[in-house]
Amino acid sequence: MTKRSIVKWLTRQQLSQTELEKFLKEVQSIQQMTPPISDHIKMEYLSLLHSEETLQGEIFPGSTPGAAKAVLPWFFYFQGEPELLLRVYGHCVSNNLRYVDLPKYKRPSRSSHGSNICYLFKKPITESTHPSNLSPEQIEQAAESSVLFKVAYYAIDRVMEAVDLETIQQRLLETAIQLELYRKSNGEFPDTLAQVFTSSEKLPIDDLEAKGAILNYVKEGPLHYRLWSVGADGIDSGGVNLTLDRDAVDLGIEMNRNDSLESPEEK
Repeated sequence: MTKRSIVKWLTRQQLSQTELEKFLKEVQSIQQMTPPISDHIKMEYLSLLHSEETLQGEIFPGSTPGAAKAVLPWFFYFQGEPELLLRVYGHCVSNNLRYVDLPKYKRPSRSSHGSNICYLFKKPITESTHPSNLSPEQIEQAAESSVLFKVAYYAIDRVMEAVDLETIQQRLLETAIQLELYRKSNGEFPDTLAQVFTSSEKLPIDDLEAKGAILNYVKEGPLHYRLWSVGADGIDSGGVNLTLDRDAVDLGIEMNRNDSLESPEEK
């Protein structure tokens, strides 16, 4: 089932407490199977490092020796300077790996220069791979002015945005299931999320909120609540018209069981 269909199903499901607890564990296991963003970066970097072998083996098989090397700069290296690109690429990879697996609110801002595609020089140059004999400004300006570099370098901003949204959708769904478990035990939804989670460390964090606040939760009635994240724009719009769509103003779930009838076997 999709996340949206699970939410719709939750409004009318008639599982027992034990069955719902098992379902929660299955949903939580989905996130555990998702590889971290850093794995994507490592694969991209390995791909670049082995690009000559790939060209020689797949694009120019049986060609004269050196054919792949002759076209390599035009496919993968900006301005025909392979050593310069590898220094830039290695520096970006080093900086990116430091931050990408952190929740969004714990990451520093990306480079403010140009298209803002990666973490180039947010940290002092001495804290990561030194791009020998070139100043940060020279490297960054060279990268931003090169069309080939932008083609060769991975689009880490889009990858991070997709993973961030997927993570918060998953957290909203898991929280909704935990709220349903509370309702089954207590006859109504909790007044606050603190009644559901045993410690403050376990409260669900909104990674998209600038300071990593707790997910917004408002109890509208005994069987009615709204639960939401600020969404991709980082702005809390009050939790109106909540959906799990990626382009939603506020990303969230509105649960209203007032119209559903609970059978005896559900308890």
